[in-house]
Amino acid sequence: MAVFEQHTTLSTQYPFAYAPVFNAAHQAIEGLRYKLVASDPDRGTIRFSTGMSLASWGESLEARIAPVDPQQSATAVQLTSSGALPTLIGQGRRNRKVINRFFEELGRVLTGQAGAPAQG
Repeated sequence: MAVFEQHTTLSTQYPFAYAPVFNAAHQAIEGLRYKLVASDPDRGTIRFSTGMSLASWGESLEARIAPVDPQQSATAVQLTSSGALPTLIGQGRRNRKVINRFFEELGRVLTGQAGAPAQG
C-alpha cells in the first residue's frame, strides 16, 4: 500500500439482476447522504461524491455496475474512490472505508427490497 495512494478500487457481487442493483445504488447514495453527480443506466455508471468532514476533504466516487452473466443471476459493482486533494496521507485507507460503507448500505437496501441477504 502506497503512503500517498489516491485512487482505490474494490468490487463485489450481489445475487440480483442489474436493474434492482442499479436502482438500489441510488437509494444507498441517498441513504448515506452523498451527492449524486451523474447517472447513466445504459453504461452502468454512477458518479457521486462525499462531503467534507473532519477526517477528509471529500471523495469522488464512480460505480460501474454490470451483470455477471447473460442470465443476470448476479451483478458486479466496481467502485473507485479518489480523494479531493492529491497528496493526503492515508487517503487509501479513507477510500476503502468509504467504499466498504457504500457496499454495506447497498447490501442493506437490496436485502430490504428482496428479503434475501446480499453476498459480497
